[in-house]
Amino acid sequence: MNRIILEQISRFDSFRFDEQSNSILNQKSVAKADIDQFLEIAHILDSNFISYDMTRTYDLKILGKR
Repeated sequence: MNRIILEQISRFDSFRFDEQSNSILNQKSVAKADIDQFLEIAHILDSNFISYDMTRTYDLKILGKR
């Protein structure tokens, strides 16, 4: 993924990018997940035409560029 996009995502303390699984992982429990940060990250990905899949635990699996 683009370095600039990774820098934008890394500013969120509730989520981290995992290179092994190519995912953005929620660092908190589902009940304590920061939904605002989740939606901001989804917006960043959408704005950069990056396809992703959401899980029930508020993780985002990167699928690739659209």
